[in-house]
Amino acid sequence: MTTLRTTFIATAAALFAVAGFAGTASATDASCELRITDRGSMLEIEPMVTSATAINGAFDLAINGGGTEIAQSGGFTTQPGVATSLGVMNLSLGAKYNAKLKISWAGGSARCTQVLG
Repeated sequence: MTTLRTTFIATAAALFAVAGFAGTASATDASCELRITDRGSMLEIEPMVTSATAINGAFDLAINGGGTEIAQSGGFTTQPGVATSLGVMNLSLGAKYNAKLKISWAGGSARCTQVLG
């Protein structure tokens, strides 16, 4: 499998004031992260996976709030110690959002949850 990199643009009526908040959840072999970057009038959300060894897995991502609903799933492959991006989403500032990322692989699973806003 190859790394899935998809770009989403979801403009909502409003988003939130978060600068550099990241939600993380760890498991034995891999961890997930929701990287949050304030881009002025937009908020960038980038789900990431990092593992100590190369793994193949699947992810489910859901972002809800501010009149926006994003659902994405797919496969990923990581390289040892290298953060792997699962895509990039941009949302307009002003509303509250709930972001949930679940990753799974042959050896386990991990979840990341972040409330933004």
